[in-house]
Amino acid sequence: MNIVGTVPFINSLPLTFYLKEHSVNISFSNPSETLNSLNLNKVDISLLPIADHLGNKNIFSLENKCISANGKVDSVIIISRGELKEIKTMFLDSRSKSSNLLVKVLFNEFVKTTPKFSYYSPSKNMTLDSDCGYVVIGDLGLELTYSRPVGVKIFDLSDLWFNETSLPFTFASYNYIKKPDNDLIVSLENSYLKGVENIDNIVTYILDLKKVDIDKMNIETYLKERIVYEFTSKHRKGINLFLNLAKKITKLERSEFNK
Repeated sequence: MNIVGTVPFINSLPLTFYLKEHSVNISFSNPSETLNSLNLNKVDISLLPIADHLGNKNIFSLENKCISANGKVDSVIIISRGELKEIKTMFLDSRSKSSNLLVKVLFNEFVKTTPKFSYYSPSKNMTLDSDCGYVVIGDLGLELTYSRPVGVKIFDLSDLWFNETSLPFTFASYNYIKKPDNDLIVSLENSYLKGVENIDNIVTYILDLKKVDIDKMNIETYLKERIVYEFTSKHRKGINLFLNLAKKITKLERSEFNK
C-alpha cells in the first residue's frame, strides 16, 4: 500500500483528506522532518518544504500541486513588539525549513538588516522579548493572526515576499525519489479534486477536532482564499527567484527548480 507524507496542519487537508478513499496511507511529520522520512523510504511521496527540494538534486517535484500563497497566507508569520528593522534577534521556528530560509532572504534582500538567528519551539503563551522577532508557522501561526494579541505586531512572510516580487511563494510541493506509480498520482489528483469540492466537510472536521482556536469563517477564508494549491508557471518563476536569492546566503544544490 502506498504511503504519502504530509504535515499536521489544516492547510494540507484539501490535498490529503480523501486519500483514505483510495487505499492510501498517510504519514504525518513536521516540515523539518519530512525529508528524513523520504530518504529512509518510509513514504513513497511527500509534501516537502521547497527549501529541501532546492537543496537536494536527487529529489523531484510532481509540479502539479503545492502549498503556496499569492500575497497573504496568514499561517506563516513573524511576531514582534517592534518593526522589522528593530529586530536584533530572530528566533526561527524549529518545525520549519522553507519559512526560516525565506526570513533570511527577506532580511538580506529587502529589510537590509542582519539580526542574530536562533531556533526555538513556539507555544501559545510564549513571552516576547524586546528587540526580538519570532517565526511561527502552521496552525499556531494562524491562531495568532486571527486573534491579534494586544501589543504584538504580525508580519505575514508570504505577503512581504509578494510585495517585493509580485510572485507567489511556494512553501511545499509533492516530492519523490523514485517516481510513484500512475495509480498513486491519480489518487493524489482525485483526493485534491474532492477536497476542494468539499471544503465545508473539511471545515466541519477541523472544528469537531477542537485542536485549533479558530472560528469557522476564518478557516473557510484560509482554505478557500489564502492557500493556493495549483502549481503554475508563476510558481516556478517565484521558486527560481527564491533559489537565486537564497544562494547568496546558503549553499543549495540545484541550478533551478527540478534541475
